[in-house]
Order: sequence, then C-alpha cells, then structure tokens
Amino acid sequence: MKRVELLPPGLFFKANLHSHTTLSDGELSPEAMRDAYAKEGYQVLAITDHNHLESHEALGDGHFLLLTAYEVDFNEAEGENWVRGKCCHLNLYSPTPCPPGQPDEGMSRAYTPESINAVIEKARSMGYLVSYNHPQWSMETGDNYNRYEGCFAMEVRNYGCTADGRQDSDNILVYEELLRHGKRLGVLATDDNHNRHPFGHPNCDSFGGFTMVAAPELTYEAVFRALQKGDYYASGGPEIKEVWIEDGCIHIACAPCEEIILACGSRRADRVARGNGPALTGARFPLEKTDGYVRLEISDEKGRRAYTRAYFPGDDFDESVYEGSPAL
Repeated sequence: MKRVELLPPGLFFKANLHSHTTLSDGELSPEAMRDAYAKEGYQVLAITDHNHLESHEALGDGHFLLLTAYEVDFNEAEGENWVRGKCCHLNLYSPTPCPPGQPDEGMSRAYTPESINAVIEKARSMGYLVSYNHPQWSMETGDNYNRYEGCFAMEVRNYGCTADGRQDSDNILVYEELLRHGKRLGVLATDDNHNRHPFGHPNCDSFGGFTMVAAPELTYEAVFRALQKGDYYASGGPEIKEVWIEDGCIHIACAPCEEIILACGSRRADRVARGNGPALTGARFPLEKTDGYVRLEISDEKGRRAYTRAYFPGDDFDESVYEGSPAL
C-alpha cells in the first residue's frame, strides 16, 4: 500500500509564534527579542504585540525570520475588573511581511461571538491565519470557544501561563472538545513571553513552548505555506521527526522518548511506553475506519510533551488506508 506523508521529514524550523515586546506589555525591545531567540537556536519569531500590527521584517536575515503578526483582544470586563472577566485573544498572522491592512480596524471588539467571528472572517478574507490563544487562562468554556469559526490552530501549550503559575499549561482537553464539535484545528506551542523575569530565572517565560515548522526553506512564503498546510507540530521539549501512514498503520519517528500515545475521535486509544527497555524512537499503530481522526503525543524523561495536529480521512489521507488494518 502506498505511503502517505502526514508530517514530512526534512527541514524543521523552530518557531515562537506568540511574543510581546515594549511595543505593548513586554519588557524587551523587538531587537533584544530577536537576539535572545536567535541565540537559543530558534529560526522563526512572530512578535504579536497586543492590538499593534507592525512589520519587523528588517530585523531578519537569511538565518532568522520574523513573521508579521499581532494579538487582538476581546475582553468581557475592563479596568480593575479585567482579571475577573472572560476574554478571547486571537493571534493574526499576515500572509506577507508587509501586512495588507489591520483586519480589526473599525470593527467592534465587543466580547461577543458575533464580534469575534466577524474579525476572524475579515482576517481570513485578507489572507491572515488566525490562532485561538490560551483558553483556560481566558477563563472560557465550551459555551464560548465552540462558537468561534475559522481559526487554523489553537494553543495547546502556552508556556507563559505555566511560568506565571496560572492554571493554563497544556490545553489538550480543550483541543479534543473542539475536535468533537467539528473544528479542524492544528496545535501550536508558544511562549507568550513578556520577559518580566531575566533569562535563567525560574519564572522566565521564554523558551518553554515552540512550534516546529516543516518547510522546504527559511522564507516567509515557505513558512507561511507550511502553517497553512498543517506541516508543523507543537512541543514543550521532545522532537518529532516524521509521521506517515503505510500498510494500514500510522507511524511516527522521534527523538528518544518515554511514551508515545495514539488518540482518536472516539474512546479508542493506544500507547507504547519505554518501561525498563531502551528509549523509544518511534512506534506504529493500526488504524480503524470508525475513529474519525488520529493524532499523536510523545513525552520525554522530564514529562515534557509534543503533539501532532489531528489528521482526518478525506482531507489528510484516503480512507482506503484503513483497509486490512487490525482493530485497535
């Protein structure tokens, strides 16, 4: 049976797709942010200051890429009551380094699904990719986020929330709920860093969540296209090298890890654990037609996790790959 690549092997570029500078409520300048992330081995950075859209293309070079983006805030309450109210934050990623306008300009920013969906729709019509950010920190529930339409991905990990001691770390249960409600989203891991603590401090909110983008080259067009296609994974540490389907099974290759999990669109699941044996560097799981979608998670010796997005028959692979597959 033919091999179907879900996450292609080859070049991966390490990206932080959510960060804040002195242009909003961060402590570092855009230049200092670029220098810090380049030093830590990142190749892609999106500076997503609150409600402030600005191209930082000039800060990049052939080895480091700046994506043009910003974060739009919808808040239920303002002022001193802000911390008690719900909110919805969206990151908007421009299709080009020079943005084709600011999508929310002149539009309502009321905290209602109608206003939120209107901005998402306007952004998409202009070519932007829209991500849904930190749902638990936002204190939203399914009554809120299940009504949002048109996001390409959500933050399954937001390290800034972890570093601040908030309740939000890995939002995998929110992701599962959105999938069950018919949303076909990818998953991002980000820092959402503001850098109120110095690098090396236990509460520093940099370098704890990243998205690995599989693109043929480090150019704006190639990286943006890879995000559009879903050629990326989210991680707090572990490395995934490749995901593919062959002979009725889904396969994953990864850096040495402790556990690999297959999750599906039903109660079916499967798991391979290291136990007392050597570290795992891959696994294969049989597929079954009734499961709707499949996704994979891995964890390392420190308990850090990496996640693929959900892959769907009909969109990501032909349903014939299930033929002859043993039941899970």
